[in-house]
Amino acid sequence: MSNVIGLYATYERFTPESLDQGETAERGWWDSGNLLSDEKPPEPAFIFDPELDFDENEHPSVVDAAVAWAADRLKREGAIHPSSTQDPEWWSTESEVVDYASGETQVRSFHFHGFSDEQVEAINTILFGGEAKTLATRKVDFTLRALTAVEYTLTVDVPVDADDDDLFEIAHQLYDETDGSEYHDDGVTWDEGTHCWSEHDESNNSQSVECSILHLTFRVTPPANPSAASYQDLINEADYHVRHDLIEGSEIIEIDDKSHRVIVSARLHHAVTEEGAQDVAESLSHDFRDTGSNSVFDSELLEVEFPMWV
Repeated sequence: MSNVIGLYATYERFTPESLDQGETAERGWWDSGNLLSDEKPPEPAFIFDPELDFDENEHPSVVDAAVAWAADRLKREGAIHPSSTQDPEWWSTESEVVDYASGETQVRSFHFHGFSDEQVEAINTILFGGEAKTLATRKVDFTLRALTAVEYTLTVDVPVDADDDDLFEIAHQLYDETDGSEYHDDGVTWDEGTHCWSEHDESNNSQSVECSILHLTFRVTPPANPSAASYQDLINEADYHVRHDLIEGSEIIEIDDKSHRVIVSARLHHAVTEEGAQDVAESLSHDFRDTGSNSVFDSELLEVEFPMWV
């Protein structure tokens, strides 16, 4: 019985005398054979049968078919009164005349059994006159993109019938709900870009972060007779080039006098993974020149990495 999905039915009968006293004349359970009983029957009066009630051409899943079945059954039984205006647990009929001679009337109520909370919510939404959302889902990988720096890919369960317009809205909502400070410390770089999505590949469950900014750390050794008085001035005044097909621009962002380390921030045409960043490093060309003497400094690429906020 644990896997059965259906609707238990109860009844309450009233006579003119019981109504005068504000009481019920009789109450009990309505079983699957339309027989009245004082005890709860072993199974619901109405049971959802996937083999009979699920049509893959009409329903995106068995879960959604059960929702449609329950809503239709309740409507056919005349159950129009919810037990409450919010999250009702059962629905009841209007008072029905059982015996015109005695004036006896009856109210039937239908109680959810075996449905998930999401299914009950969907059924209630339909009976309240709304349109229930599709409960069946599929996994989609969303890549959220900021205009200048970060791409963040995450896997989300979306309605199985969601189209591109739906996925666009989901991506926008995910972006709004994502705290950009998790990936950077500069609010400008989390301006919304153009997101993308793809069907999730179960064979690859890892999330990934991609970035279109690389920090390149060089050791730059000055010449024996530098034209500038300080290392800082020498590097700031130097004519330097960092070349790769993916690099569209760069700037020196940090200079360390003691270690002679120079960090260059390189902006790429598109985002790359950490593995892609190492590929850039392997085929990178670079040089630093003294603008006064035009002599070339000894330079060595020590490290390539994403910014600290990625």
